Amino acid sequence: MISGLACHGLCEDAVTLFHQMESFGLRPDERTMTAVLSACRNAGWVSEGFAYFNSMRCKYGVKPTIQHYGCMVDLLARTGHLDEAEEFIRKMPIEPDVVLWRTLIWASKVHGDIDRSERLMNDRGVLKMDSDDCGSYVLLGNVYASAGKWHDKAKMRGLMNQKGLSKPPGCSRIEVDGLVHEFAAGDSGHIEAEKIYAKLDEVEERLKAEGYHPKLSEVLLEIDNEEKAFQLRHHSEKLAVAFGLIKTSPGTEIRIVKNLRSCEDCHSVMKLISKIYQQDIIVRDRIRFHHFINGDCSCKDYW
Repeated sequence: MISGLACHGLCEDAVTLFHQMESFGLRPDERTMTAVLSACRNAGWVSEGFAYFNSMRCKYGVKPTIQHYGCMVDLLARTGHLDEAEEFIRKMPIEPDVVLWRTLIWASKVHGDIDRSERLMNDRGVLKMDSDDCGSYVLLGNVYASAGKWHDKAKMRGLMNQKGLSKPPGCSRIEVDGLVHEFAAGDSGHIEAEKIYAKLDEVEERLKAEGYHPKLSEVLLEIDNEEKAFQLRHHSEKLAVAFGLIKTSPGTEIRIVKNLRSCEDCHSVMKLISKIYQQDIIVRDRIRFHHFINGDCSCKDYW
């Protein structure tokens, strides 16, 4: 329950439930501590997270595992405490895995510290640590793209091809009247594609009236800005939500499941759509649940 609350952005409720559990004399175990640390991570509560982490062994008799250290690294990195996150990893009493280093590399990219991302990639030999996982190659390629190093990004793509690795394509699913409809980016194969793209045109005009500007930095391709805007406009979850707006009545909740992390542009668009159309939207991406209600998200723009 604590984990579920944290995943839905109800982090205060998650922590309250943790303390209620304690008051009933129930002793937290490894999984419980992972759940409460996840709540702190999702909420961006650095001091609270460290308070729970530091009390694990002495108060609860729980030895921290790589999952607990991972929560703390993610918490520090996402909140922009990059120096502290790197120092935390280097001082860990257990060997950090590739996931921890990738977490810090990604956060460094998000916070604009491309130099740190590149240094960590080279120093830690991320590809050697997990050479058969496409995630490492995609991450490094995205870092190079953010730095405008398109040749190096192309090299990552070449290495992936040599190893027969491929990134899973992004797709979003929505259920309407008992049927699940799946959309890929730029999808034109749906039977109602013409109506969906017409709805997208309408949505885009209303978004612009609210001051929306596409986040072109989310498109890590060497193409012009017009093409970047076109790419963003046709992301899978935007197609899914357009279909949802067509098929549902005003005030009806729209639920979407996406297999990848939502990009910042799609996240901003979902917030605006929930406000403009007065329809609640729930998106389950690879990271967490996002509840978009009247222009706000349950993740508080932290995911």
